[in-house]
Amino acid sequence: MSTDKDSLFSKERVIVKSAENLLKNSDIPLETLLGSYRKLLKGYKKLLRHATTLTRVSDNQQRKLNTLLERLGRYVSFQLFKKIAEEKDDNEIKARRTKLTVFFSDLKDFSYTASHLEGETLSEFLNSYLETMTKIVIKWGGTLDKYMGDAIMVFFGDPEFISDKDHAIRCVKMAIEMREQMKGLRKKWYKMGYQEPLHSRMGIATGYCTVGNFGSSERMDYTIIGSPVNLASRLETAADVDEIFISHETWGYINDEIICDAPLTLNLKGFHQQIIAHKVLYLKGNDNNDVFCILDEIRGENIEIDFSSISKNELIRIIKLQETLKYRAIHDLTTGLMNREAILKRLEVEMSRSERESNALGVALIEIDTLHRIEQSDAVLEDVVRKIAEIICTAIRDYDICGRFDESVFILISPGTGIDTIPCFFDRIRKSVENKKILVHGHQMRMTVSVGGTCYEKKITLESLLQAVEAALSKARKKGGNNVECIRSSIECFNKSYS
Repeated sequence: MSTDKDSLFSKERVIVKSAENLLKNSDIPLETLLGSYRKLLKGYKKLLRHATTLTRVSDNQQRKLNTLLERLGRYVSFQLFKKIAEEKDDNEIKARRTKLTVFFSDLKDFSYTASHLEGETLSEFLNSYLETMTKIVIKWGGTLDKYMGDAIMVFFGDPEFISDKDHAIRCVKMAIEMREQMKGLRKKWYKMGYQEPLHSRMGIATGYCTVGNFGSSERMDYTIIGSPVNLASRLETAADVDEIFISHETWGYINDEIICDAPLTLNLKGFHQQIIAHKVLYLKGNDNNDVFCILDEIRGENIEIDFSSISKNELIRIIKLQETLKYRAIHDLTTGLMNREAILKRLEVEMSRSERESNALGVALIEIDTLHRIEQSDAVLEDVVRKIAEIICTAIRDYDICGRFDESVFILISPGTGIDTIPCFFDRIRKSVENKKILVHGHQMRMTVSVGGTCYEKKITLESLLQAVEAALSKARKKGGNNVECIRSSIECFNKSYS
């Protein structure tokens, strides 16, 4: 390497040597001195060009390296990236046993939500969640191990070790902040049109794990294995919505700073003995023993309960009364289905979702034929309506939504049911009613229904959609009942009847 450097600047060195020799000689002719100066200047200019070129190339390479390192940093945890970048020798990170605090979280029922989202929408939805949670992980100094769909795995204690107590406290405080941040995310998701915003659940365990590089000579993964990893994962699965379950060992480190509920005994898969777990409530210093707060982030309501002024039993009675009033406000008391106002609001939500996700949406009105001809009391008639509602609900799919539209009419919202499939699907519902006999005042009666259906098309209003489905029901009714008629919501393009 030194030989290459010598040959690169050999001519410049000869010029410099000649200049030094001339300066040592006091009797130098002026012309000779000027000639040597010109050679030196020429050599310096050449050297300057070389140095400028090398500097430019070096700067470009450094920028490329910085860009590469920045991209690499997105795929490994900050702590691991720092350790790799600062490593001066070629030694690999060797596996070793150490005590860690391990964290798992996921979104409950995310798989169901994901199955109803398009790829781009799902990616945007998931990335907004992971972005928020990752910032919290970095804030508390956790090592982000991996993402597994909506699940997040983090551990504290390596590569940077402080103390076992510090790791456990920071991990639990991180989980509490994540739980709080989920409230803001649910508000955001609700405004985006998701009617049932998701909730997180978390599990934390402390214990000795093996940490280091695992994999093959072609690909290595810096991760952890061990019983605490499995325990944290099982605790997360056992937790309910918005709950944080921690192991008893973790609780031993954090109980002087964080309030937890009474210990629970859990039977977890993969563990032969029962596991003691604690549910995290809140940080000490943030509580008030007499005042308990309930925040409804969707409606923007904040309820404070002063237990010095009300007993537990009285509070339970009030809550039950509120739940009853809330249920009656949106449900038909005879059938238990959504009432007209509630089902129409739900239809608007499903129309918006169908528009956003470009999914099919079938809508039908189902009318009980000749209900008004049954000469019985109102109570008997309502019982008939209730029994037919039960038959319809048995015939539809889990994700279909049924409500009571009128005295003798039900409305059915069927996500994913398109123009080509709604006639057969709605006829199956008609036949399920026709094939059942209903006991009315001691007599077995065979009831029938007429069905008018349509398929939601983009850019039409709720009023236009209802006009279309009512027109379809009118056509079925005019044919004497026990029929299915389907039309397009914008223009009538097909007309199939089944009798």
